[in-house]
Amino acid sequence: MRDELRAWWAAQEAKMEKPLKKPTDLLNRSFSDSEYLDAAVIGGVELKDIVAGKVAESRIPPDVVHAFHEQYPNVNESFVAAVHRLSGHPEQLRGIISGIKGKLFEEQYVNWLDHGHLPAGYHAELAQHANNPAWDILIRDPHGHTDNLLQLKATESVDYVRQAMDAHPHIDVVTTHEVFDRLSDHQPGLAHLIDSGIGQCSAK
Repeated sequence: MRDELRAWWAAQEAKMEKPLKKPTDLLNRSFSDSEYLDAAVIGGVELKDIVAGKVAESRIPPDVVHAFHEQYPNVNESFVAAVHRLSGHPEQLRGIISGIKGKLFEEQYVNWLDHGHLPAGYHAELAQHANNPAWDILIRDPHGHTDNLLQLKATESVDYVRQAMDAHPHIDVVTTHEVFDRLSDHQPGLAHLIDSGIGQCSAK
């Protein structure tokens, strides 16, 4: 059935006049640790303003707060408190923000799949554990059976995507539109690579 599902996706993609609207603030540009705090943005909020005490938790977009707690369920503090605590450790802060943006990407992609981008009766589910090692999204058929597993890679790194494919060769990897183009144009053996149709979005 997976081949039928992939064929259905390909047919839907062919109908699109342009790539899907990209989710806001899902990916980072490449910044050094020393530049990161000044440059990073999530949910339209600059991290430097959070650290400076200019942004309360109530001003953080709800989807960012939700993604933070979903990605780090064992962290018993608010998102703003976590940013303050890690403000002197840019490498750790970068990791937290990257994890949140990855979770936002997963949640938005599941929502996109479930709103008209799967065959009738199919639905998508996120993995129950944020650190699930092999896959992020499960697709069930109309009978509730697992039809496909997806691993999402919201990254601009071709090497990172290739490593994911090599580590789990039987699980489809969903990546950004730009990375898909770069891989599909120059590398063979991409039967398990899927173009999300979502473009990269740089932090501003």
